[in-house]
Amino acid sequence: MKRFILFTLSICAYGAMFTSCEDAFCVQGSGDVEIRDIFVEDFSGIENRTVIDIYLTQSSDPSGIVEARGQSNVLDQLDITVIQGVLVIDNRECFYTDEQLVLYIDVDQLEEIHLYGSGDVFGVGVFEVDDIELDLNGSGDVDLELLADDIETEIRGSGDIRLQGEADSHDLRISGSGDVEAFGLWTEESDVRISGSGSAEVYAEDVLDVVITGSGSVYYKGYPDLNVTITGSGSLINDN
Repeated sequence: MKRFILFTLSICAYGAMFTSCEDAFCVQGSGDVEIRDIFVEDFSGIENRTVIDIYLTQSSDPSGIVEARGQSNVLDQLDITVIQGVLVIDNRECFYTDEQLVLYIDVDQLEEIHLYGSGDVFGVGVFEVDDIELDLNGSGDVDLELLADDIETEIRGSGDIRLQGEADSHDLRISGSGDVEAFGLWTEESDVRISGSGSAEVYAEDVLDVVITGSGSVYYKGYPDLNVTITGSGSLINDN
């Protein structure tokens, strides 16, 4: 279930790298760090367009509350809404702060994660899901342990994905520079296609399909039947 949602230039600064933007019109974080509850509708997907890190927990009885931690005037800039079942995290205005920004979120059924900024997503505990899509377009990372039927992973930016657990199948695409670290994710079948410079580590028990047209390499564990096409400078490496 692909979603291509245009996002505004909502992050212009986060630290000294963006001083020109800071001086122009971005909100400067000030005051003590506080925790704020934000009430939301039911959702099964997350889209993060910001620098904010997310700690995600699965719950059969989610609270319907996003717990935000940060400076008060920075939290005022958050725009958190549910659009077609996806929790969209954005900013009303750009800001910069020396304090960490964190969201704590619980969810029942998790079907998709989309990252467009530099914020990371950390899974707390094991997530039992049917099918899940992980889509990285920015520099943010994803770290999850999954028990899944099918996993679709796509990296078009520089963010990395670290996966553990079990899945029937893992469909993996890398057109950016980010890497996938999934030796700890046992799968029956994995399909890996790399057209960028990022590399992938996978575990496949029965079948591994690999197409490499870029410079990234595929490292694999397990003893699957191999179907391999390589026209780029990358390679397939047995890491057993």
